[in-house]
Amino acid sequence: MSTTDLLNALLAKKGQDYFNEFSAFMTQLLADNAGILSTAGQAVTSASTTSLAIGTGAKSLTVAANKAFAAGQPVTIAVTADVTKYMVGSVTSYDATTGALAVSVSDAFGSGTFAAWTVSLTGTRGLTGPAGGISGGDATGAINETAVTVASASTTDIGAAAGNAVRVTGTTTITALGTAQSGARRHVTFSGALTLTHNATSLILPGAANITTAAGDTAEFESLGGSNWRCVAYSRASGVALPAVGNALVVPVTGKYVSVNWNSTITIDLTAGNVFAVTLGGATTFANPTITSAMIGMEVHIIAKQDATGGRTIGLGSYFKFPLSTTPTWSTTASKTDHLVGIVVSTTEIHVTGIVGY
Repeated sequence: MSTTDLLNALLAKKGQDYFNEFSAFMTQLLADNAGILSTAGQAVTSASTTSLAIGTGAKSLTVAANKAFAAGQPVTIAVTADVTKYMVGSVTSYDATTGALAVSVSDAFGSGTFAAWTVSLTGTRGLTGPAGGISGGDATGAINETAVTVASASTTDIGAAAGNAVRVTGTTTITALGTAQSGARRHVTFSGALTLTHNATSLILPGAANITTAAGDTAEFESLGGSNWRCVAYSRASGVALPAVGNALVVPVTGKYVSVNWNSTITIDLTAGNVFAVTLGGATTFANPTITSAMIGMEVHIIAKQDATGGRTIGLGSYFKFPLSTTPTWSTTASKTDHLVGIVVSTTEIHVTGIVGY
């Protein structure tokens, strides 16, 4: 073997020795560090069996003694069996001898009372950023809202409702809808008959007229800011077709047939339809209907049929006006039908004519 070969063999042997020694050193270093980290983690983590209700404010509990908790440290107190329920706060005090730990909780997530907790250090909470909003984007699934029930009152506060879908119950007249930021919308369903009172500033209704609701009617309200609202859409459960009156939809544009149960006094509802049919079971008076200014021009048709007995007389309220002030002689023969056809010309007057004997 030459001198050069011998020197290379010696260097290779030394290099291998150095590598083996360095590898053993690093293995021991990593093992030592893992032990240190484990010990440090155990020093600031502990279980507790103190019964606590999830919530903010001062909390006192007992953890293991001789831990490294110190005043001012941020900690998390989590339900051991359900880590989605937890409290976050800062250590007020810790007694290493007794394990008594006091925490000022600033945030709570979930609810309930539990007696099995895991207490550990957490990161320091960062600064709160500015409030943001949703801008653009496409929803990839349904956004389902729970309907909120609000009892009708003079001020029915839909602005404070915990959802945009609101069901209004009761029959109390409504004159205001509460407060909400401008642009807020509420989809309202009425469960019964009540009066919505028009106000040109605070409760703007279609046709600038009061609305009498019925069960199942729906409305869309938009806040104009403060306590001012506009009804931007109204739909009747009866399905009456509605034409435009200014920016409003209020009266039937096509015939809407309504079957009326007989009563000795019948008041037709011009918000429910404009063709009313009834079989007379006795002497009958058609009383004056409620007419709003938005109904002027509306066609009205009453179909009155004698029952199998006949002899049923017909009387009319003062709003019904005949040509030359002459009321026709109505049929009284069994099963005959008379028609009363006319048009609304004012809030107290319907011009009609009678077609008898069908």
